[in-house]
Amino acid sequence: LISERRSLISMEPISLDQVDQIERERGVESSEALEYRRVSFAGHLLHNETLLVHPRSAPKQVPTRIQQWGGSTGAYVVTPLAVEIEERNRSQISEARSSEAAKPDRIILVNRGWIPHRMQTAPKSGWDELSAKSDRLVAVEGIIRTGDKRNRHTPPNHPEKNQWHWIDVDAITAAVAPQSKKPLLLVDAIELDSESPSIHRKLLDEYLTFYTKPETHIEYMVTWFVLCAVLCAWAFNVLRKQPSTKGVRRR
Repeated sequence: LISERRSLISMEPISLDQVDQIERERGVESSEALEYRRVSFAGHLLHNETLLVHPRSAPKQVPTRIQQWGGSTGAYVVTPLAVEIEERNRSQISEARSSEAAKPDRIILVNRGWIPHRMQTAPKSGWDELSAKSDRLVAVEGIIRTGDKRNRHTPPNHPEKNQWHWIDVDAITAAVAPQSKKPLLLVDAIELDSESPSIHRKLLDEYLTFYTKPETHIEYMVTWFVLCAVLCAWAFNVLRKQPSTKGVRRR
């Protein structure tokens, strides 16, 4: 599994057109085929729609001094991005936008990285250069993800309050792009136009870590307990059936 995932994240990035092609060819299996593939695109970040997913532990490379200052737990910064339209289509799009039936640009959910807890209440313009310049065209290279799987210990999301504790792509799509006919593509950014001292992205090696849910540990414990019980019962039964040598006279 580790070798397979390392191969995926090491491939050359694909385009959004290639993503669409894989979705058409694979149908419902496309999410599995696309996860951990690298993708590149460009567009404008919609900072007003930014949401914070918390609490989240700091990535491995975050310096200790930052964790001591801002806390070892923080939040992922997820910002929708309106994909840049190719030059040859802009005149047609401009005409379409002038009508009430204009369709919005394609939206991608970009996980820009992790910020410490102390930064969550700071103005967004202070997070990084991109947050301060909302009209800037941003080139993104990242890794396609499918979101989180909620476990029983995770609090529920409250989209109406913009409170998010796990990345539920369907719910986020309904909140930021209700006009979308399918869930938005989620991408963990690994390269952005701006390097920020405040927003910390994962290292590629961290994508090779396999998380085991607490429920899985419980399943392992129950399995080994049952096996031990069966083995003990079998051993007891064997020993009980052995003939006793007590009272046998030797000649």
